[in-house]
Amino acid sequence: MNHLGQTHLIEEAFALATRRQLADQHPLNVLLRKHFAALLVIDQLGALTLLKSGPDGLLNHLLAPGLTGSVELITNRYDAWSFDQLDFPSDIEARGLGAADLTYFPYRDDGMEIWTVLGNYVRDYLALYYKTDADVTEDYELQKWAKELSRAAGGPGNVPGFKPSIDSLEDLTRIVHRLIWTASAQHAAVNFPQIEYASFIPNYPGATYKPPPPDFQRTKTTRQDLLATLPPVANTQTQVSITYTLAGYHYDELLDYADDLEPNAAAICRRYHDQLIGEIQPKLDARNREREQTNGLLPYPYLLPKNIPNSTSV
Repeated sequence: MNHLGQTHLIEEAFALATRRQLADQHPLNVLLRKHFAALLVIDQLGALTLLKSGPDGLLNHLLAPGLTGSVELITNRYDAWSFDQLDFPSDIEARGLGAADLTYFPYRDDGMEIWTVLGNYVRDYLALYYKTDADVTEDYELQKWAKELSRAAGGPGNVPGFKPSIDSLEDLTRIVHRLIWTASAQHAAVNFPQIEYASFIPNYPGATYKPPPPDFQRTKTTRQDLLATLPPVANTQTQVSITYTLAGYHYDELLDYADDLEPNAAAICRRYHDQLIGEIQPKLDARNREREQTNGLLPYPYLLPKNIPNSTSV
């Protein structure tokens, strides 16, 4: 759910509404299409492979719940989910992971650096085009966009917790901040660790192939028992191949698109891209060197700005 459901599929609703409701030159369309680039393409490829029915479908081939069970899990989670959960700091606190005594949590600590820069970027970009709250409420394209996305309004976007209207510049900034974070850094954090995490099959088998003995607590487990539990060679090959396909390619670099914006917006984009590369990147590099030198800790390269694509493009 964290990868397919809460990045790819959630963002797809916003990408489609953006194409349908906002003119090509609408400033929000100009911004968001950079962060939705290739999303619909990769999601369609996923529908033809991961979500394919029958024995050739990858979910049926690899995961214990198969396609039916996996879709049911995603659907149930989505029905209990709300748009507000895309707010990174609030989600961290709600899950009890903001505690000061949790000293090693790179996703949280590095993520807050990126989250803050993106929030400032979105605020300054939108301020170019919306000077007052009335500018937001009177933007009929924007209000149609919100209505299409809202489950409460019966919109086809069907996003739980998304209001059918946007009433202030603060609200709009909060929405766009969450969308860009999810499309870029959040997706990077759940996608790119797959090579290290899921390509070593004992660490992450999609299914087990031998049930434990009824009295497993008193039964000696042999090496052969453990090997028989893991996926066979063909399934292992498929899982490793998928892992490298999904996590082995970076489409672009976060906020590297200033040249495609109009001059005032380009200046803002370039300033925050320079901050990411010139200030945040060295800061996180230094953290990773310290982590490497600390017994029991690992570096965390997944939220380095140079490693974060703009969109959910793989």
